Amino acid sequence: MQEFLEHCYKSRHYFFSIKKCGESTCTICSPIRCSTEDFEQLHHFSDPVPGEDSHYISFEKLYGTPTTEDHRPSFRDAKAKKKENMITTKVKHSMPFCPSAIRAKNVGVVVNCAECEKPRLLFSARKLSKKDRTRLQSFLDTIFYTCSMLFHNTCDLAITTPVPSKQHDEIENLDEGDDCNEDESENSDDENESDNNIKDSIRELFSRVFVNDSWSCTSQIKKPYYSAGIYPDVCIECGSLDINETAEDKFLHCSSCSDNTAISKKRLK
Repeated sequence: MQEFLEHCYKSRHYFFSIKKCGESTCTICSPIRCSTEDFEQLHHFSDPVPGEDSHYISFEKLYGTPTTEDHRPSFRDAKAKKKENMITTKVKHSMPFCPSAIRAKNVGVVVNCAECEKPRLLFSARKLSKKDRTRLQSFLDTIFYTCSMLFHNTCDLAITTPVPSKQHDEIENLDEGDDCNEDESENSDDENESDNNIKDSIRELFSRVFVNDSWSCTSQIKKPYYSAGIYPDVCIECGSLDINETAEDKFLHCSSCSDNTAISKKRLK
């Protein structure tokens, strides 16, 4: 079994795929059962590779191209970090202003990484209205954010919107003949217009709200999170809410991370 896996599989952080070698004389994997033409069009999945427009290159363009994990968001600066002396390579963010506690309080919403689960701040030069904050939170609840991800042209992401049940209406309208079809057409137009309005409002919102894309899953919780004074206390290393009491000039740690060297608040000023 181990010999087969080493011969035919490809393991990545995001996926695990198996493909036979296709050689008729191979003694490890059995012969293919599809046609040779179809088999030659089958490939392992591709790793994420960034394009020139701050987006990742589409699956269709990358499929069949040899790739590596070097551009995986949570792997972005993992190689640069040395746990022995806590050295990290600084990466400049792409925001139009410097991140600060005040600009974080203007948003008042954090987004949690789907991989490391750390809370990441969102920043805005001006304070968001209650309506904008609600719209922002509703949108964030529909996506899987990972550290170092940009919200640039974020409407290209898939948006999950609740679809109202029409079963009762359809049953009542079964006997209405052509009128029913006309109503359905009008409702469809209204829904399409509503979806477009949602995308436009999200696009406009993220022209004002930014996330620090220089942070990776190896990055600690940064000082503005604590300085803002409006977010729950979390471990600076892993973001856990289960924290231990520390000295006043030290950041918070959980029991799992307490063995690490304590970091003074003064060092992050």
